[in-house]
Amino acid sequence: SRNSAQGDGGGIYMRGVSSPGFAGLTASDNSAGGDGGGVNYAAVSARSIAGATIGGNTAGGRGGGVFAKGVSGPDLADSTISGNRAEGTEEEAGGGGGVYINSVSVAVTDVSISHNAAEANGGGIWGAARSLRISGSAIDGNTAAGNGGGIYRSLAPLEDIEPPVSQSTADASATTGSIGLTNSTVSGNTANGIFDFEAVAGAN
Repeated sequence: SRNSAQGDGGGIYMRGVSSPGFAGLTASDNSAGGDGGGVNYAAVSARSIAGATIGGNTAGGRGGGVFAKGVSGPDLADSTISGNRAEGTEEEAGGGGGVYINSVSVAVTDVSISHNAAEANGGGIWGAARSLRISGSAIDGNTAAGNGGGIYRSLAPLEDIEPPVSQSTADASATTGSIGLTNSTVSGNTANGIFDFEAVAGAN
């Protein structure tokens, strides 16, 4: 807690590490001038973060709570990610107030992602995983100055969403990608960018 880095990974920075995993991790009130205020995975084959509390972290770039890029995973389970902030303002250099993921396949299971903020896109989650599966999770009360207060997808259209995403100011934004929500809520999120609910399969 209360660590800082001028570069990336205010709390934890991992690079070139195979299959790290965390159980019962607490990363709080850390700050990074770059990416990953709480945790930064770079070029890592990551397995999971489980039973974690990641809150009150700030990144000057992307991923206020968790930043993961160029990795397999990490899967997130049974965790709380709240009150984090990503302050990068450019579309590609900012986003993901709670979680920023650019990976192949990621599962988010029984995770609360709430009250995070991004100065760009994706207040709760900024996701470029080719397969992003969210189940038993709540993505609530997040904000983005750009698009996708709750979830911002950058690779493929939203599909297979059940139950439908609720119509808050802007809960999810998509340009391209594969995402599935099961037994999850995405509500009470806000964004300043333009959002078209017709882009979300199953929206009402």
